[in-house]
Amino acid sequence: MTFTTRADIPRQARALYVKNSLRLITQVNYEPARLVPTNNPRTGKRSNMSQAILRDVSPIHREYLRNMGIDASMSISIINGGELWGLIACHHYSPRRLPRTCAPWCELFVRCFLPA
Repeated sequence: MTFTTRADIPRQARALYVKNSLRLITQVNYEPARLVPTNNPRTGKRSNMSQAILRDVSPIHREYLRNMGIDASMSISIINGGELWGLIACHHYSPRRLPRTCAPWCELFVRCFLPA
């Protein structure tokens, strides 16, 4: 079992965990797909992928997982008072996809950790 402190998770990553409580990496050695077009045609601004479940993750995080021998990862945020309180991390040694029907159950499970 690994214990981390709030300081172990960079501020930018903590903000993403609060915005999107379910994060999936189905295969660590994936080849990221290009987003086409890069900018939103209506606004001309760069597309914001922070709410996307299957978004690219930091190459440093992928290297960290590779160093542990992990090939798939899922994390579920435990959010209390609008802040990241904890994280449930699940790892596997081979590629894994989460069935669509499991995501709502994972989020419901996390609610069991929050104070009433």
